[in-house]
Amino acid sequence: MHDNYKKAKHTVVFDLELADFKWTGDGHSCLALALSTWFSRGWTALELRSSESVKVVFKNPNGGRRVLKDLDSKIVQPSMHLYAHPGWKSVAEHIRWLRRNQSNFNRPSEYPDFGVFPGSIAFTVTPIESQRSDFTIDSLLSILEPRYTCWARDRIIIAALLVGTNSKTPDQTWFDPEQPRADISRKILIKIGSISYHSIFHDEVPIFESGPWSWCPPSLFGFGSRAYSPGSVYSVGAFLSVGTDGHLYGNWNVFELPDDAADRLRPHASHPHLKSRIMVALREHTNFYLLSARESRQISKYLLAKATEQYTNDQKSKCWQGAGGYFPPPAKVFQYVGIVIGQLPPDAECIAHGQNCRL
Repeated sequence: MHDNYKKAKHTVVFDLELADFKWTGDGHSCLALALSTWFSRGWTALELRSSESVKVVFKNPNGGRRVLKDLDSKIVQPSMHLYAHPGWKSVAEHIRWLRRNQSNFNRPSEYPDFGVFPGSIAFTVTPIESQRSDFTIDSLLSILEPRYTCWARDRIIIAALLVGTNSKTPDQTWFDPEQPRADISRKILIKIGSISYHSIFHDEVPIFESGPWSWCPPSLFGFGSRAYSPGSVYSVGAFLSVGTDGHLYGNWNVFELPDDAADRLRPHASHPHLKSRIMVALREHTNFYLLSARESRQISKYLLAKATEQYTNDQKSKCWQGAGGYFPPPAKVFQYVGIVIGQLPPDAECIAHGQNCRL
């Protein structure tokens, strides 16, 4: 369907709400567009992304015939004015990014307060033919979660189509719309190639109990859209890399589990099974560790993981493949258990700073 919008010279939007809204040359029209029922449709996001030119019908403020206004130059651009209302700018930024990735909305380079920990391993990338999309998990969820007039099944298909529209090597056959949502979610994650650290702190039961994808919720929308907080400073970098093998790679600060972990920490889980698994690990202690993107020991979320057997010498020499290239093998391997919330004691030992790990 979206191919029709790609091939069209112009896409004309005639929505009754917008057609009865008086055109203004400022940000009011842009805000009205964003609040319209038409904009809340899930498929609207894909249509806007695919269309070369979009014209919107508004009511003529002087009476007479309705007026036709260009979305990019007449509706969005005035809202980006230096002295425009902050609300107008926010809405315009959102639409502008969705249209052509013309803004800095939720891209990795826009994390000025993130820095790689000095002791972390410097990745040397051997380029391969990249399938990486310009979308992030954060931006996808920010675009699609508020679209309430959309079936859950449709949203995951739209997410996949959106990711495919802007990949460097577009391919309409990289996923099957008939597949289960969990399978489509995994293919989207591999296509994007990374997630923010905050995204991993979800409360969903993972797809698998152990092994690859044991950190991943059953649906892409289980990660949550609040994956970037401007006030958050992560000492190990901004993003984790998703390997084509289904494992998650990145740098973590690794803490030993305190003796009173069961009293200090509580499960962040939406299902009794997951809560039970976390509590067993907190009481057992042996080989369990807390992974954090911060060095702070204040009340925070931590990833509870179990240390697994290290690589054999043969495996250590092999690199892993991600969406952006080939990367060195991790120094430590962990099995995801769940997420906990609490505060570590002041004397809690950080046994590894910015350690390259695999989940």
